[in-house]
Amino acid sequence: MLQCLLKLGDDCDPGRETGQAMEWVPEFTGVWPGKRMSARAPLSALTAWGVGGPADLVVQPANEEETERAVRLAVELGIPCRILGWGSNLLVNDQGIRGLVIRPSAGFSALEIAGDSVTAEMGVGLPVLARECARRGLSGMEFAIGIPGSLGGAVATNAGAEGSQMADVLAAIRVVRRSGVMEVRDARMLRFRYRHSALLEEPALVVSATLQLTGEEPGQVSERTRAVLEKRRRQPKGRSCGSVFRNPEGGSAGRLLEKVGAKGMRCGGARVPGEHANFVLAEGKTSASDILDLMRTLQERVLDETGTLLEPEVMFAGFEEGDPALPRGARVVREIT
Repeated sequence: MLQCLLKLGDDCDPGRETGQAMEWVPEFTGVWPGKRMSARAPLSALTAWGVGGPADLVVQPANEEETERAVRLAVELGIPCRILGWGSNLLVNDQGIRGLVIRPSAGFSALEIAGDSVTAEMGVGLPVLARECARRGLSGMEFAIGIPGSLGGAVATNAGAEGSQMADVLAAIRVVRRSGVMEVRDARMLRFRYRHSALLEEPALVVSATLQLTGEEPGQVSERTRAVLEKRRRQPKGRSCGSVFRNPEGGSAGRLLEKVGAKGMRCGGARVPGEHANFVLAEGKTSASDILDLMRTLQERVLDETGTLLEPEVMFAGFEEGDPALPRGARVVREIT
């Protein structure tokens, strides 16, 4: 999705009076070696829905060294630290996010291929990765061609489509813990399940991932990749995060939502399009509250009429666990541990 390269500018003054929570910003920006950073950064510009308030500070590391340093500085200053990724599967609170937000820069996207193994950095976009794998005749990432997210976020959430998921191809990851220590983890340590990994329970910042793919004739892999992309192109156009609810076991969230008349429902600027009942489009001056109101309404209607509780597929940032404003089963972006 959007890849804004933020710089500290006139409209993002770290000395702005924003309360005690901002006192650490000048100290951080004075010693962090990276150049891409923004105080009171409007996160609406960095998410697919285009909503959400500001973060105290957003930094965009360009390499592992800058990433480690950012996390260590957060620890030294005693501030919360979270990873944002591309914001393609995320709803940010209208009040924003306190503390430090780390987002990979466009340059943090190196890709190395050795035989059937691919190692890519956290900022590599899934469509870019899928196309390159297809070009090289490496099968396994065709499903990702239409997922508008970064590799780091895709690993953490076990992103998937068309019956495939990251867990099917992931071999290992390199992560930074809150201690600032770099670790290598085997994929088997991540306890993958549908749209979930251990990284959501004990967050660590994924800096790179190694995938084990299968060599095939490039034309065949490219053809399957094009077929997946063609299906994705038929999805609703506009500001959205894709499917908002996870499919229940053995069922389809979209079909359940359609059954209860979700298409066309609206709360403020948030609307369910007629093409797909499991999408929510943000139109005009939509707020995060509008989207939350609509998601709760949809969830309650499906539960009342079918007895099935649909759990959100999108993540939520800037909220506390158990916030009554959130739909049931909501997963909140936690601090890096």
